[in-house]
Formats: sequence, C-alpha cells, structure tokens
Amino acid sequence: MSLTVIHAREKDPPCERDRIDWKLVTDLDVGSPGDAVEKLSWYAMRWKIEVFHKILKSGCRVEDSRLQTAERLVNLIATLCILSWRIFWMTMMNRVTPNGMPELVFTPLEVQVLNELMPRHGRVKPALSEYLVCLAKLGGYLDRANDPPPGNTVIWRGLSKLNDIVLGVRIGVSPRRTRLAVSLRCRRPAASDAAATPRSCCRAASAAVRAHPSGTRRARVR
Repeated sequence: MSLTVIHAREKDPPCERDRIDWKLVTDLDVGSPGDAVEKLSWYAMRWKIEVFHKILKSGCRVEDSRLQTAERLVNLIATLCILSWRIFWMTMMNRVTPNGMPELVFTPLEVQVLNELMPRHGRVKPALSEYLVCLAKLGGYLDRANDPPPGNTVIWRGLSKLNDIVLGVRIGVSPRRTRLAVSLRCRRPAASDAAATPRSCCRAASAAVRAHPSGTRRARVR
C-alpha cells in the first residue's frame, strides 16, 4: 500500500490560540499542492460531520428505534437525516447570517408563533438571530451577556417545543376543532370559538409556555 503524508502548518495564526499543525496520512493520490489542499479541505469538514452525527444519535435518538426491518430503518434514518441537517443548519445560520430574514429558516406560522414569544423592543422586523435565540430559549438557553451563541442541543430542544406549539395552533384554528366543540357542548360555538385565528392561538400558546417554563428543559426531538 502506498501512503502519502501531508504536513500543513498555519502561516499566520492569531495570538489568542495555538498554530494549526496537521499531519495527515492518506492512501489517495496526491500529485500536486492542489491535491494536498483538496484533501485538507475534506479533513476540515470532519468536525461538522461529527456534530451532524451527534444530532442524529443524541437529538433525534435514532439508535432508540424499535424497528425490525432494514427497509423501515432506512426510511426512518433518511427522514431523521433531514431533520438533523435542519437543526445543524439553523445553528450555523445564526453565526453566518445573523441579520438575515427569518423566512430563510422558519415557516410563516413558525415566525408568527415566535413573534408572540419574543419580547417587544419597538422593532418592526427583528433579525434572524433574534428568532433563533428565541427558539433556543425554548430549549433552555439562558441568553446571558457572556454566553456563547446557541448550540445544537438547545436548538433541537427548542425546535421540538416549537413544533408542539405550532401543532396546537393548527388544531386551534382548524374547522374540525369548531365542529368538535359543537358536538361536545351540544350548542352553538361561542364567538371566541368561531373567531379563532392563528394569531389568537399563538398568544394562547405563548401564554402557556410562559406559565410552565420548566417544560422547555424537558423537551427533546423525538
């Protein structure tokens, strides 16, 4: 077997950390400096791959499934890979594009729910980072002055909580909910039932979240 050793050292490291010094051993062809740089760029993606698998295993709990057939496992893992990618992508968007539009990441209904949960600062349109911090707070993020940006753990817990709130809002404004209220009460629905809107249900959901803040710490992606 033919092996190649690639030794890469950082030229001008910042003063607050040590110089990057990598020694990589590969059996791939490295015939030019460009080939060596390509292999280094592949290795630089290793940490992101590790984080992705952490979300898949610890956040989505893919190893806890009780499926018995390979076909069902493949379908489950394929779905959870999309969810894991979204959680990781949302975490990185908060650092790469903090001033972007919230619609880049959230659906319109998710934006409306988070609007009700965010404190009012007189701004017409908060930035994307404020929405992601609000999401992380649902997952237990404290948002103190010296805290680092939200990580994947509080994002996946917050997203699980947000999904529950969004589901409640959809149930609250559905026609079926009004018909069910009529059948249970054996009378015409009250004006508040007939006039249920996503905004009113968002307010009710946000009030429930504020009334039970401890529930956000137990939320997790299932």
